[in-house]
Amino acid sequence: MKYLGIIFLLTGALVSVSHGQAVTAPTPKPPRAEKSTKPRIAVLEFTSGTNTSNWSGGAAASAQEMVIKELTGSSKFVVTPRKKTQASVGNQTLTVSGADTTSTAVRIGKLLGVNYVLIGNVTEYTASAFAAKIQLVDVSTGTVIRTDEARNTDPSLTKVGAGTLILPNSNLMKPVIQKLTASLKAADL
Repeated sequence: MKYLGIIFLLTGALVSVSHGQAVTAPTPKPPRAEKSTKPRIAVLEFTSGTNTSNWSGGAAASAQEMVIKELTGSSKFVVTPRKKTQASVGNQTLTVSGADTTSTAVRIGKLLGVNYVLIGNVTEYTASAFAAKIQLVDVSTGTVIRTDEARNTDPSLTKVGAGTLILPNSNLMKPVIQKLTASLKAADL
């Protein structure tokens, strides 16, 4: 009975070859991509503090994008793209009060499937000064595991009148963002 099955298989293979069809071994499946061991992080849009009357949504998005670019460039983190973060945040409001901010960050982090969520708060934003504070929230524990703040001034920049909207100034913002992200890059997460 075994021999009959083998003969039948060989006959089928010969018929296939004689009709111009090559017999090939099944193609092996490509190996699965291994999950990255790098920490996954989402950066929320920066909020404004008390000395930021000229703060705009454009500046918030600029600060968020600068942080994402700096962290992505380090190759230490897997950073969630800004558009994906914004889409997941949707209508969820991120307020500036400590515990509520942390619990909201944890909720958003779980939606995005990340290990950490970075919350940024601009504490000063004038024509000649920019200061920000960041908090890194561990999504699994809900605790703030890292905080840092930085400030940069440039008195040579033109002063503007009260109530005037100040556009994002990368000369002011970039050194602050670089200092804040340097502390994250150096952290043992």
